[in-house]
Amino acid sequence: MLTPGEILVQLRENPRPHLLLLRGNVAMRLCYLYQASLPEQFDPELPLGYEPGEVVHIYGLYSPSAKEWLELPARTLGRVLHNVRPLRLLEDCDEEG
Repeated sequence: MLTPGEILVQLRENPRPHLLLLRGNVAMRLCYLYQASLPEQFDPELPLGYEPGEVVHIYGLYSPSAKEWLELPARTLGRVLHNVRPLRLLEDCDEEG
């Protein structure tokens, strides 16, 4: 079983979509999208815990109902992965999405 940190590194190293298999025959479709720098000046719109000028990695969680990738910063996705107990990460062969 991979740790959340190991999963994020694997996604960043191979940005193609992956399926993360979870307990209960559930899967999440994830990918690495991009790296971004937050604004250098304080912005009240910044989420709590983020610093001005900080570099963040943005990951995608595919939403089948919206048919689009939802953008999540690494910290948020890491917390989600910590709570869902991931089992295995596989490269997704489906080209849709």
